[in-house]
Amino acid sequence: MSDCPNSRHLLITRPDVLKARIGSAFCITRLALFLVGRPSANTCQRFFRLAFRHGAAEALYVMRTEETLRALDELTRKRSILQHAFYRAWQRGELTRSQLAIYSRVYYPHVAAFPNYLENAISRAEDFSTRRTLEDNLLDELTNPAPHPELWLDFATAIGHDRDKVKRATPLAKVASTTSIFDRLTGQGIASGLTALYAYESQQPEVATEKLRGLRESYGIQSKSALSYFTVHATADLEHRARERTALAHCLNRGTSADTVMNAANEALDAYWNLLDGVCEEAHLSADPC
Repeated sequence: MSDCPNSRHLLITRPDVLKARIGSAFCITRLALFLVGRPSANTCQRFFRLAFRHGAAEALYVMRTEETLRALDELTRKRSILQHAFYRAWQRGELTRSQLAIYSRVYYPHVAAFPNYLENAISRAEDFSTRRTLEDNLLDELTNPAPHPELWLDFATAIGHDRDKVKRATPLAKVASTTSIFDRLTGQGIASGLTALYAYESQQPEVATEKLRGLRESYGIQSKSALSYFTVHATADLEHRARERTALAHCLNRGTSADTVMNAANEALDAYWNLLDGVCEEAHLSADPC
């Protein structure tokens, strides 16, 4: 028996009622196809509330949007950068100070490019709310409490690097590939851009928290200025990821395909992992292959 017998019974026995409430025979057909999959009672109830309030077509968009965002979150969870060999070594306290210094130099071009990614996405935004979300994010990157590339350089300096040398260093090939992919994704369309930003920023509160713990407990770094970049991202990206997810929902509700989102997410996550692969290679981290 269906988990949603009342709704199914209404569909079968009183299609005239549904047609009057939902709007067209076409919508009734789409509704029937939806119910064939035997969704859970909660899903049925949510769908019918939406359908009777707003129409079946809009209800289907909302349900599809929620399903896509859940799939995106699950993909990001499975591809969490905290599972990368470099960050596993970080969390276990196994990195040398030299390897941390290499990390600060190799990773810097991605940090320096992040405001550009946001500017790309802003240029592709089609509505005020999404543009405001991205502009607020960019403002944080540039001012909270200082430009974030400068906060990163404070970290690099604290572990022994010359600030100017880090800024002038030629990016490794894998790092250049990462920044190129994020630059392309954020510039090719608002849905792809938001997805790339979300795939990265949605991880940062947890990643930054783990980095802070490791730096303090395992590597003896306590200076407020040295830790500021990570302290900021442990909190600011909570808001960034929530607002980016809302903006992505808006794109999906307006017709962006799930494939567009998931393809962009896979590309962004691959690029993020590739960045850390480059760090591993440069740091000669071979105990746990990257």
